Amino acid sequence: MWSLDERIQGELPSQALSTNGGLLPGGGTSFMPEYGLIESLTRSQTSGRVNRPMPSGHRELLEPSTDSDVRLSQLAQHAQMLGLYGSHGGILNADQYASLVFDHVPQVLSQLARSVLNRSVVSIRSRSSLELPLFQFKPNSVECKDVVAEVLGLLRARYSDWEVALWFVAPNRALGGRLPVELARAEDVGVCDAARAEFSWAY
Repeated sequence: MWSLDERIQGELPSQALSTNGGLLPGGGTSFMPEYGLIESLTRSQTSGRVNRPMPSGHRELLEPSTDSDVRLSQLAQHAQMLGLYGSHGGILNADQYASLVFDHVPQVLSQLARSVLNRSVVSIRSRSSLELPLFQFKPNSVECKDVVAEVLGLLRARYSDWEVALWFVAPNRALGGRLPVELARAEDVGVCDAARAEFSWAY
């Protein structure tokens, strides 16, 4: 059975490159092999974007000035996102989530791969893994909740996948400092208003 990374890349791995874990609510951890085949997609997505100026007042990010600083900044952001998503519904790598809903979704790998490539889910691509926050999904499904789908439609034209993932776990001025993920998890339409306000601030 091919992994989701293999479906996206369209080729079989020659060897496992690393082992990555998913974070479940309550701090539980689940481990399974990862292959690192997502790296080429990750490089094209994040190159030149990590240090792009972000809307002022929405999030506090490091200001990288060198290639080394960019990498350190990205690692810090990744660790922060894993922790925050882990405490707001959980986060799993893509193959783990596919296994979780396998009995409920026909052709789950194909559907999930298509969703990732179409940017219709919140995803976090690091060097050798693809992670999916669980707050966004309808029960036993690869479909996003309606409020999450609406937010993604508003943000993805202007933000990279990485920036969208950051947006959901950054204190939001339109929400009085609350995290958008808190509202999205509860299917509160206020998170959609916050996404609309994202581009109305005077920067």
